[in-house]
Amino acid sequence: MTRGPARGAASTVASALLCVAAVLYNDWLLQFFVTTGLPQASSYVSETFAADQPHRLLFGTVELSCAAILIAASALAARSAPWGLALAGWSAVGVFGGCSVLDVLLPMGCAPSVEHGCPPDNFQHTTTSGLVECSLFMSMALFGLAVRRPAVGSPVPGRLPGGPVPGRPGPVAGRWAPYLMPVSMASAIATVGPYLGHPGGQGIAQRIHLVSVAVWFVLLAVEARRAGSPPGRREGDPGRGPGRGGREGVRAALAGAGPLAPPLPGAPHAPVPGYTNPDRPSRTSRPPWPSSDSGGRRGRIRDGQ
Repeated sequence: MTRGPARGAASTVASALLCVAAVLYNDWLLQFFVTTGLPQASSYVSETFAADQPHRLLFGTVELSCAAILIAASALAARSAPWGLALAGWSAVGVFGGCSVLDVLLPMGCAPSVEHGCPPDNFQHTTTSGLVECSLFMSMALFGLAVRRPAVGSPVPGRLPGGPVPGRPGPVAGRWAPYLMPVSMASAIATVGPYLGHPGGQGIAQRIHLVSVAVWFVLLAVEARRAGSPPGRREGDPGRGPGRGGREGVRAALAGAGPLAPPLPGAPHAPVPGYTNPDRPSRTSRPPWPSSDSGGRRGRIRDGQ
């Protein structure tokens, strides 16, 4: 298998894994089918796999599976990512998955929403949850910056180094990150009420946050699939390959190319294949014999000489 098809297959797998992770990360939907006794409006999702909860094995397994999928997907997607901010963004997604593993291995000791006297500020679990959120917003920020800055090692003919790439829309995830990040960050901040002595509604805010994270995973899945596609088939990619972007790049190059400058008088120049000088008759236009001797030569041929 060649390098190109291998990267394309890896990107396809990464895209599928990210879509699965988007569903698994919202495992709070299982509470509509599994009786946990935890109120959706005022309980953290982390309480479902707290140390003293009866369904901790089920929810913990789902969380660990989602984290492992994110690590694998980020590693596969990074194979097709160019050096630069996009690659750093995929690394942040991998860190997100690693911190999620620690978040499950260091769970809450009890469920503060239903157990009186259970402190909501479990230091170890709060630290790992904070690392999860930091890596999440870091990935959004890096992909957002990748839209404005060209990737290292992928120059485009006719563009100065460091300038914008004409006709290229940039990472799909990065284009939506400025709109999704404020929603996700605001909903995450709204969940800290119990830590400030004002409990209530943190469950709704956290579930809105988890839905926003699922949307981010879907955008990353689209980005992974796009990054693994052939360069010429990427929409808006000028001058590369036979796709629509390649044809547009060729047309732009032909439209910007001016006429050839005439050679200087007396300057030697190399013959151009397929070019005929209009001031000089071509070989095919010459008569088979010189005109001055055509009659005599024909006579000699006729007489057998």
